[in-house]
Amino acid sequence: MSRRKLTPEYRSTEWVAGEGLKIPVFDMSLTDGRAKGRYQAESEVLRNSLLELLFEPEELASLSIVKPDPNDSSFDPLKNIDFEDGITRRVAFSSGKNVYFADIELSTKMLSLFKTQPDHACRYGSLLVSSCNQGAKLLDSSLDGETLRVKIVDSQSDDQSEKAKAHKWQTGDCHGKISPALAQQLGGNYNRPFQFRFAWMQEWGQEDCHTPEISFLAKGTLLPDANLTSELGYDIIMDRSSIKGVAKEQLAELIPCGDYEFPKAILGNRGNAKVTEYENSWQFSIWYSEAAIQADIATPTKIEAQKLADLQNNRLQLAKYLVEQHDKKAAFQSSLHEDSSGLEDETDEKAQRHESRLISILRNDKLGQLLDFPKVVDFMQEQLAKKWKDLAIKGAIHHGSAMAQPCDNLQPGTIVAPHLRHGTEVIVTRYPIVSKDNIRRYTVDNKSHPELTQYKGCVFIRPDQAMQHHQCDFDGDQLVITPASRMPNIASETRHANQENEYDAVEKREKVDYTKATDSEGDRKYTKLRQIAVAIAQNKIGWVATLIGRVQSSAAEPGQPESLFNQQKRQLLGKLFDALQIEVDSPKSATRTEDHHPTLLSKAKQWSEQHPSYLFDYKDDPRLYKTVPLPIGDGTAINCIAREAVNPEWEPTRLKSRHRDEFRYLFESPSDLDEREKWEKHYVRWAQDIKERYRERMGEIHLECGGDSKAIKEAVSKLYESLRADVTEAWTDPEERFLAASAMWHVETANPNLEVPRKACKELSRQLLIEFNLEPEYERLHEAMPKDTYVLSVPFEEFERDGSNKTVRDKKRQPVGKDLAGHWKELLDSKGIKYEATLHPSLPMVNFALIEPSDKLVGILEKKFCENVNDIDSLDLTYRDGLGRTKDVSSRIVAPADYTWLESQNQTPKAALVLNLFTDEICQQLQTFQFDRAELIGQKYNDLKDVDFSSPKWRQKTLTFEVGSVSGSGSRRDGSPIVLLDGQELAMFSANSPKLPIGSTFEATIEPSPKGSALILNINPSSVQLIESVEELSKVAPTPCQDRSLSVSPTPCQERPLSVSPTPCQERPLVSPTPTQKRSQSVSQTPTQNKPPSQPEDIAASPAHLSELLKDAISEAYNQTGETKISVGNWTAFISQSRNNVRCLVRDEADNPVLAADLKTGQIIKKLSENNSSQFIKYLREVDAELASTSSQKRDADTQL
Repeated sequence: MSRRKLTPEYRSTEWVAGEGLKIPVFDMSLTDGRAKGRYQAESEVLRNSLLELLFEPEELASLSIVKPDPNDSSFDPLKNIDFEDGITRRVAFSSGKNVYFADIELSTKMLSLFKTQPDHACRYGSLLVSSCNQGAKLLDSSLDGETLRVKIVDSQSDDQSEKAKAHKWQTGDCHGKISPALAQQLGGNYNRPFQFRFAWMQEWGQEDCHTPEISFLAKGTLLPDANLTSELGYDIIMDRSSIKGVAKEQLAELIPCGDYEFPKAILGNRGNAKVTEYENSWQFSIWYSEAAIQADIATPTKIEAQKLADLQNNRLQLAKYLVEQHDKKAAFQSSLHEDSSGLEDETDEKAQRHESRLISILRNDKLGQLLDFPKVVDFMQEQLAKKWKDLAIKGAIHHGSAMAQPCDNLQPGTIVAPHLRHGTEVIVTRYPIVSKDNIRRYTVDNKSHPELTQYKGCVFIRPDQAMQHHQCDFDGDQLVITPASRMPNIASETRHANQENEYDAVEKREKVDYTKATDSEGDRKYTKLRQIAVAIAQNKIGWVATLIGRVQSSAAEPGQPESLFNQQKRQLLGKLFDALQIEVDSPKSATRTEDHHPTLLSKAKQWSEQHPSYLFDYKDDPRLYKTVPLPIGDGTAINCIAREAVNPEWEPTRLKSRHRDEFRYLFESPSDLDEREKWEKHYVRWAQDIKERYRERMGEIHLECGGDSKAIKEAVSKLYESLRADVTEAWTDPEERFLAASAMWHVETANPNLEVPRKACKELSRQLLIEFNLEPEYERLHEAMPKDTYVLSVPFEEFERDGSNKTVRDKKRQPVGKDLAGHWKELLDSKGIKYEATLHPSLPMVNFALIEPSDKLVGILEKKFCENVNDIDSLDLTYRDGLGRTKDVSSRIVAPADYTWLESQNQTPKAALVLNLFTDEICQQLQTFQFDRAELIGQKYNDLKDVDFSSPKWRQKTLTFEVGSVSGSGSRRDGSPIVLLDGQELAMFSANSPKLPIGSTFEATIEPSPKGSALILNINPSSVQLIESVEELSKVAPTPCQDRSLSVSPTPCQERPLSVSPTPCQERPLVSPTPTQKRSQSVSQTPTQNKPPSQPEDIAASPAHLSELLKDAISEAYNQTGETKISVGNWTAFISQSRNNVRCLVRDEADNPVLAADLKTGQIIKKLSENNSSQFIKYLREVDAELASTSSQKRDADTQL
């Protein structure tokens, strides 16, 4: 076994076949305790970039990415970086928040591309590293004898003759033409424009070729057009506006318009044009009326919210959904323009990597082994909350988009969109949306230029209107284009492209080069390229855009004159529009908002406080749609999406996690005693040290950050990155790293012995008094907005006393305690008093937050308990743990084991550390894991307790088992998996046994365990079948039983048929449940008057609703008659009862399962399919018609009488 490395190895850039260019990342926000900054565990990988074609791999060895610390506000934060390898590096270029450092030789070569204006290395450095997804190629005439023939023109020139020539060649701002043959070499198509990257180095010049006498980079779009290229002797027609890296005032002189031959050049295809979908954004919605938003956005959003609600408690389905959504988002982001402002989803880079790691675990967990793991459950809940939040904030609608291309001679207000029908009216915009004037209506006119309709994935627009309305050029910008028919109400509130602006136009400001920017004393502000690199990455785009959203969506205060409010709002918005344009220009200009509007941001913030918008106040709240819905009472139009579509469908997910020690089996410890001893000595001890450091730092983070959840999240992300770097440095050998992973898994999944702290909490609680206080601004669990709340704080236990009021003692003369908090819970429940029960933050008590208590109740409790105060400073909070160490009770409050009714967030450690440090090793285990053996316990408590599985008749007999769920026990075991044999409960998985998700089936032989009363299942791995879709017969974890009633009118016959319609003298209203009951209770009976018999349109046609209706009707018929075989039209319901379940299976005429449910818990196990739902509706219509006919005949008879 090799020794662990105590110092980091030299990190260098390398090219790896099949992967790409791997560049080490030096993160200034991390520290190893000695100096600021350290290398991240993973290198950044570039694929198909210009950089790897411009230089040989060995030339790039010194290249490193430096990530500045976002919390370092010093002017020169990248000064004197120690890369720990003795190599002197300086800035070569930057891209976004990545600053690329290289040694003097390499940086000199790279900076030659920006010789006339060095700050362009930071403004356009991204061109070197952007991925050319369709391919990049070094075009070298020495290999094929073909030079690259390029004509350079200038559509943006001040010289009218040059502009006229560009018009002839149909170029535009950053737009040119390419021969179809050359496009094909780069992965292009003859009928799709593409986004290109181009590089030319002066040193490649040859005497017999006319080439530019300066190196440069270029970007933009190229449209395949043989008529303008190959048929006229050219490969490319390049507009000079595409050229970057050359000072604007020298561009015409250094690269005159004309014909060039390049003996060597690099050309890349970043992406072919294609029609893509964009999610809607609040940037779009805020400009429209509530009526328009409700009709066009909230209505379709409600349908998606219902689908998400059906999905959220099936963890296998949810895991699959989250992986698909992550991949879809990643694919979309990879196609985005690198200059995209990214106003949406401004997720921290470290948080994105954390998300990606956990998604990879879900992706590889084919057998659902970790879907109950505490951190995985927590992650799934977080991701699910994000999906709900997206629905509430963005809605469920999507916009189409296509690559913008210029066409000068279109009629104003028209576009050519080959993917849309001629004459279609469309809504067009581009993100970021500065104001409503950026959203316009156009008409598709494909007949005006039929030659353009051959092209795919793009839209042709007049350059003047593209720039005027959408700040759009043609370097790859996507225009968002949506047929007005999809949003007719929003379209009616959108101005046509030919109409005047609604707001004053934003002033065009002269851009200030970073090299010429001055400070307050007139001195150069930036003297080093590293300072410019940091400054360019710092802007307030997101902040200003959010302020625009806040101000635009705000509503007048009660009593405030509407006209005065609108006037003030309009003035403030005008200044914010200007500020956003300044910030959007920040990569190209050193000007910032404070230079022109020094007090604007503070004034806008003050406005937001006076006119709150709950969407913006709470959209970053970590509780949102995890435990609380978005508040909706602020009077803003955009909140109607949450109010009408999302909140009625949402409820907190009921996903439960299992104790982490139940997952220890995934990594086995070494079986050889000598190897195990070494493993424990070196690897386990190292893992324990890492875990202890992690605990200590987490404690410090919570002390430093207090209740700032965003700051905590950022600090924890840094901690994970730092520890991952430790792992990379400590274990360089893959085998050793795997042993370290198994050791960390061993440490993280150790059984947390809570009995000692639990006992200490009980003993301390007996000394405490019941308290009753009015807590101002109390944060409730299920309401986002704090409220003044009466809180009854009750200790876990009190001393038990005899008839003489003396303390009862046990045989060891120790005082005996009895449950007190549980007693108060029962008391509150019996009185129908609503509350939220949570753990007290620092004492062993339960806080009952009373929801709308009566004045009488408050008076009683105040009279009895308001004088009580528990002085924490006077209490002895210490106890000794199992190792004799002194611990503090308040550091970890452990409730009695049977307090499963507490609503507190789970305080049990989630074992997140090992998932973040050893993701690859965990995925490797999941990929190779086979479910071939399981241990069951508790047979004697279940249905098959009298079966002797040691008898010869069971030996080597292959049986089919399924995994059900425990219900009705009233303990924390409810919802846990239990193995069923022939529908009867056999036994539960032991804590250390592998487990399959609920709903799974498998084949196995069964035998008693030699260790005791347990059973061993020897499983055929190939027989394991999991739930693949919600339409399959599956048994998901049951939910608390709800009271349901539905009028049922059974009629006597051989097999008692079921009527879901009422008898003639009854009514059958379908009443919508309360929001919290929505998913588990779909039908309830309420009295109505003068309602005619139900018509087909009364029936809510969703499969979930109809499944609940059918299940409830079967349940009532079963309760009334006791029949175990009930006909439902052509279907038959079969009912069987076990100790904890009443199972119902409905089959059709072909004996196929139609619906499955547990009538005891009310849980739908298999809901109706769309086809079966239609058949059920048809059956209901027939019953309704028959009842209507019967009722009519009865009325006729009554009339005759």
